[in-house]
Amino acid sequence: MERELRIIFINGKAAHFTFREMINLHLRPVSFGLILLSFIVFHWAVPMPQAGAMAPVFKTVLWAVLILVMFATYYLLVWLLRGRAIINSLVFGAVAVVLTLTASLLIDAVHQTHLGLGEGVLLAVSVWIVCLLMEMIFVSLNARQLFAQPDGPIPAPPAKPEISTAETPALIVASERFDPGLIRYITSEEHYLRIVLNDGSRHLRGRIADVEAQLPPALGLRVHRSHWVSRAAVQGVERADPSIRLVLTCGTRIPVARGRQGTVRRWLDDAESR
Repeated sequence: MERELRIIFINGKAAHFTFREMINLHLRPVSFGLILLSFIVFHWAVPMPQAGAMAPVFKTVLWAVLILVMFATYYLLVWLLRGRAIINSLVFGAVAVVLTLTASLLIDAVHQTHLGLGEGVLLAVSVWIVCLLMEMIFVSLNARQLFAQPDGPIPAPPAKPEISTAETPALIVASERFDPGLIRYITSEEHYLRIVLNDGSRHLRGRIADVEAQLPPALGLRVHRSHWVSRAAVQGVERADPSIRLVLTCGTRIPVARGRQGTVRRWLDDAESR
């Protein structure tokens, strides 16, 4: 399962999605149109004195290459930092400023000109302001996809559904056997698993993918890349922008991956209807 990104946007809200989902979001027509708009704005509005003396075709090529490298560098940084929280305006703005100033210095070296301190500061500030404006438009156009809420009311499942575990084989982790009916939830912590039982917990080396393979969905479900939850332990559901969380009978709250909301809701509905 892909690691999720947590990107904080200029409006202070955070969105959770995979790297693949982020690429697909940028390929939407409105987002792609915004990239073309950014090219026009950078081309005509950003004060790069050296570029002003260039022929129009070379100036166009310069900004096209800079914007392509800008987005490629941004995607690379996001991919390297996946699984962590990043501030989008800070990362993208810093990438844009560094690349633009670097291009200016290279042009200086070729044409033997000099970018003054004041001109460099004005260029950096202008690029950052344009990036902030582009992000504001991007967030406004894609707010529904970025900060989507579950549609309609989320039913609260019964506190203690009766699920038979008589025919369910024991869960085996690191050569230890566990009665599935006594497990509340399992959390992945690096290369170890924290198995929380009705009467305690165990910390053993293992993979949550192996847990998911051994236990049937009727008994429990992997609701997040790091969490497997027993159906009998679920007491209710609460919203947690932009996703939801499961409230367990022990008071613990388990986050649900944004991409698994539909699966989890159907899982809860199916168990409640039995």
